[in-house]
Amino acid sequence: MAGFEEISKMKLSELGEEKDTEKENDTEETALAETTQEEEEQEEKEAASEKEAGETKKMAEPQGRYYRIDAKITEKVMSAFMFGHNYRQPLMIIATIIGVVWPVVMVIQNNTNLWVAAVVMFLFVIALPLNTWNKARMGVRKNPVYQQTFHYMVDDWGLHLELGEDAIDVEWKRIYKTMFLKSSVVLYTGKVNAYLIPTEDMGDKKEEIISFIKEKKH
Repeated sequence: MAGFEEISKMKLSELGEEKDTEKENDTEETALAETTQEEEEQEEKEAASEKEAGETKKMAEPQGRYYRIDAKITEKVMSAFMFGHNYRQPLMIIATIIGVVWPVVMVIQNNTNLWVAAVVMFLFVIALPLNTWNKARMGVRKNPVYQQTFHYMVDDWGLHLELGEDAIDVEWKRIYKTMFLKSSVVLYTGKVNAYLIPTEDMGDKKEEIISFIKEKKH
């Protein structure tokens, strides 16, 4: 059971990283807003809190209105999630604006150090987005759990997830915030942890399910 939480939710600080991978350079770490010590402590508190919510062998019986979704986490869905998460962070927004606007200003002013502008533009427009995409792609490919089907249920009580031989139930009040993307609904249980539900697997009840989740969390 101990490993279930680690594979059932997106751990944003570890996604796409292998245990023996070397640390990224300081510039990339800053731009991508890697997990701080404070976030790590918060993550531990969240994990303990979710254990209190109750890990079981089978998800709980539905309470009130409910919807079941059987889904696969694909590279496409994960990539959209990673971009949606990273590029909505204040630090990333500011860094991207600076990384695009500053080189343009240098070109307009005919600055002699245009090569610096070119490097900065490459970093923020090509390198960092490519790194985000690659992390998502490799995260799905290298983790065998993403080859399994995730069995979700949302009801009046909260979110339920069954994966393999384990399951977890999370009450709505434990959902930190929500993010609605075209390809998925993201339910955060903390600043660095989230459950990802692909929308394409919701079928013809997609709008109904999304409206239900918004009703519970807005």
